[in-house]
Amino acid sequence: MPERTGEVSIGVFQKALAIQQEASSKGLDWADATGVLTKLREELDELDEAMRSGTRSSYNEEVGDVVFSAVNLARKLAIDPEDALRDAMNKFERRYRDVLASIKRSRRDVEDISVEELDVLWEATKRAESSEGKRRSS
Repeated sequence: MPERTGEVSIGVFQKALAIQQEASSKGLDWADATGVLTKLREELDELDEAMRSGTRSSYNEEVGDVVFSAVNLARKLAIDPEDALRDAMNKFERRYRDVLASIKRSRRDVEDISVEELDVLWEATKRAESSEGKRRSS
């Protein structure tokens, strides 16, 4: 849900970008995207540690740190994080529908497909998508 700032409603990604840009204007910033990527990996490691230790109370904080760092990486790469997430969601939805269609063609129910089989179908969908893209660009 967008946050209200005065009369202007801004999304959380845009607010995160604004905070990061303000910090950058004061000199608190990474020299380049590589530094942000290192920080993102560090945040992922902290989330992994929280998950392995079962510290469920810190999951929200750690996931938030990962997302905030990912938004910062997008900023350093001059990518709109909302556009990037929208594209990722569209790609996931397209692949998901392709996997379901493949299962339907095999006359099976998705509930009867093992996780391993689903993974094989997912990877096949990715490969088909990749080779289709290569054909279009040729």
